[in-house]
Amino acid sequence: MTAELQSWGLEARVDRATGTVEAAGAGGRRVQRAVLRPHRGSLWWWLRWEAEGLPCGAALPQSPLTPAADPRGAARRIVRVLSPARPES
Repeated sequence: MTAELQSWGLEARVDRATGTVEAAGAGGRRVQRAVLRPHRGSLWWWLRWEAEGLPCGAALPQSPLTPAADPRGAARRIVRVLSPARPES
């Protein structure tokens, strides 16, 4: 997954303590995290959303991205999340 994220121009690393892949866009201001978790009977990449106001130790909200065998698809979706919003015309 880190190689796929880097191929899209993101900084990426694995937090070995949690098994989380962390991706940052240009300047590293926004960070998005992905983890492997079971879903629909197989292993999937999940997007972990940062949430303000959660009590300490509360689980972060997560959304399934793609099956584990599709890191390119998961990376593409993470790139979209980290891309700056386009102004409406």
